[in-house]
Amino acid sequence: MVINLVVVVQSVEQADWVTTPNLVALLFLAMVTG
Repeated sequence: MVINLVVVVQSVEQADWVTTPNLVALLFLAMVTG
């Protein structure tokens, strides 16, 4: 779960176009898959 969260954070940092709803969805997905 922690590793997935780190990957998501790095992806978000590299993609400035990511909006808040997408960020929340990615975090939720990371928690579910983790």
